[in-house]
Amino acid sequence: MTMFFITGEPVRGGVSLTTSLLDTQHDLNVMLPQSFIPDDANPVFFNGLEYRFTKDPELLDDFIAARKRIYSLRDVTAKSVTANESWDYGLDTNVLTILDNGKCIGGGIVINRKNSTEGEFPFENRSFRLSNHFPQLNLINTPHSLQKTIFVTPHPKYKNCTAMMYIQIYNFCRHNNIRYLFSTPHSVSARRAIRTIHQLKLNIHAKVINHITLPHEERWNGYPRKLFLIDLRSALDDSIF
Repeated sequence: MTMFFITGEPVRGGVSLTTSLLDTQHDLNVMLPQSFIPDDANPVFFNGLEYRFTKDPELLDDFIAARKRIYSLRDVTAKSVTANESWDYGLDTNVLTILDNGKCIGGGIVINRKNSTEGEFPFENRSFRLSNHFPQLNLINTPHSLQKTIFVTPHPKYKNCTAMMYIQIYNFCRHNNIRYLFSTPHSVSARRAIRTIHQLKLNIHAKVINHITLPHEERWNGYPRKLFLIDLRSALDDSIF
């Protein structure tokens, strides 16, 4: 295991962060170097919680159980809960978990693909493909990802978890040479994500794509789902928006 000294006290097998996320004015690469991706051997610790991308079968089961529990608390339909009984969506599926004393209290899923011909994202079908809607992104030759889900147990103790997850996911995508990150949040979550990006002063560009309707327009507690797109290299290249 490696010892990392970033901010705060060093923690064997990981890195301990003590900076208040919502007060930081640094780019995410300052918070964590792009070369460091927390995993089962080297997690990140922040405010007493552990963040890691995991391959551990027991932890993955715990992640699914936590997600079903939280989604049930949010009063979503039984169909929505049933649809979240698996973490593996094919392609290159990666699961970020947040642990509190070894128990999963939140996390997210990122699905990577090297190009648009490698396979379909869960919401894509024969008549709806991202590459057809965004020809200017050249997705057939450009690595891109889908953030499939993100959740956290509702509790004041976990108020900064969502912001920390955004940082971990964006850093993970950059580490894997991902240019564009898509997601399908409901409209309220999309606005919250943009607000968090601005608060953290992350050097990326995000936009809700209102003119594109998702197939079988899903709703979440009455809110329509939106297509959300992040350009992770907009600081280096001209924005496509």
